Amino acid sequence: MFCAKLDYIYCMDNDNPKRSLLFYISPCAIAAVIVLIGIIDSYRQLDASQGWSGIGLIIGIPALLMLTVVDVVVKFAITRRALIVWLIEVIVLLAGIIYMAYFSSFGF
Repeated sequence: MFCAKLDYIYCMDNDNPKRSLLFYISPCAIAAVIVLIGIIDSYRQLDASQGWSGIGLIIGIPALLMLTVVDVVVKFAITRRALIVWLIEVIVLLAGIIYMAYFSSFGF
């Protein structure tokens, strides 16, 4: 099966089990790295902020856990299709942002 260069993120050869780099660098993985940086920064600033950075830890640790679980579940469910993984994860992240903005007590 021949795949054009533009279709590489969606199309894979059956004989070639290598996955696209975009399969591993997905929206939930990027968001998890950003949240992890926030957790590390909150932990480092815990003494200087007199404990206020603990809020970043309280919010960041469950967010990191949820992002990791969504990422792993989607990647186990959808194998070898980076475009579909990206679409599903973007929809899940947008649904979470919309929920927080309009239906949660943490609204913007």
